[in-house]
Amino acid sequence: MQNIKIDIAFIRAKLREFYTLPIALVYIGIMGILTSVIIIAVTQNVKVFYLMDDAIRIGQLKFYAGFVASIIVLLWCVGGTVSFLGYWLLDNCKDTASRNFLLWGGFLSFMLLFDDLFLIHETIGDHTIIPEVAIFSLYGLLIIYYLIRYQQVILKTNFLFLFLSLAFLALSIAIDIHLFIPKKWHHTSMQTGVEESCELIGITHWALYHCKVAYQLIKTNVNAS
Repeated sequence: MQNIKIDIAFIRAKLREFYTLPIALVYIGIMGILTSVIIIAVTQNVKVFYLMDDAIRIGQLKFYAGFVASIIVLLWCVGGTVSFLGYWLLDNCKDTASRNFLLWGGFLSFMLLFDDLFLIHETIGDHTIIPEVAIFSLYGLLIIYYLIRYQQVILKTNFLFLFLSLAFLALSIAIDIHLFIPKKWHHTSMQTGVEESCELIGITHWALYHCKVAYQLIKTNVNAS
């Protein structure tokens, strides 16, 4: 009987975890995604599987189609997730600037992740009056704010990783809008190869930088406590 009471108490304790705000937000997010699928399927007259199945299977492509692009999305996710995790772990840190620096790093990472994943800059640039350059300019302004607002934090880190990242990402964008490349390369495999190579190098340095910064700040905070 005593063991049953212990088991019931254990189960109740686990069930209480589902009543926390973060878990509730997760379930709200899932319901929002599924609701969006239904709305898009109905309004755009497309089948549900078109929105929920794997893109490679839908397009009947080879398994390696978009290989580098997929790696880039994963690296954005790594940089963003580690930044947000670092921000959460440093909730008792007195250095609020460093903590908020990680928050901004996570925000920028996931903003650019969604852009790469859903090709937002191309979709909006091709189907609205907003030019693609304007979208890239918005991203650039947010990154400039990030650099200026947290320059003191950046100077305490190995910022070479960050600047190499931004340099290669900027070069990738320049190639995307046909700057610094011969006209004969426009809309060719050569342009795509160089552009994606620069982006891959850039995002690799971005992810490495934010992993190093998160580790450095967490380690410093743990030692201080």
